[in-house]
Amino acid sequence: MTAVGAGPAGALRRALDDVEAGYEALLRYAARGLSGGGPDEVSARSALAGMIRGIDSIVDLLESGRLAEAPMLAADERVFLEGLREDALRARAALALVATRPAISSALVDNLNALIHLRAALTDLFLLDEALKSSG
Repeated sequence: MTAVGAGPAGALRRALDDVEAGYEALLRYAARGLSGGGPDEVSARSALAGMIRGIDSIVDLLESGRLAEAPMLAADERVFLEGLREDALRARAALALVATRPAISSALVDNLNALIHLRAALTDLFLLDEALKSSG
């Protein structure tokens, strides 16, 4: 993980890192063709927990207004942030659904990874991350 500052930008960076690391781990898990159970499933559950934690942090930033008030974002970007919040909540619900299954197969994770709500949230987050990097 790269060093990050304090405040909304730092909290967002940490949350993005959690989500991205979890997604990459789930992609690897899905590719393995596992039926669930065992030590490999423990890593998948850890990845899901990290993604949920990251999304919870992002939603908290959005709902508290701290991210929208940050000097890095203009007032007219609030519409995008509301869409991000909605996408993140839908993605979180799907992550929680998978995390609560008694066994997590590669096929289940593969379907999660293909879910349009997860992809929308990830794309929103990656777009926001790149936009913030380009704004200095």
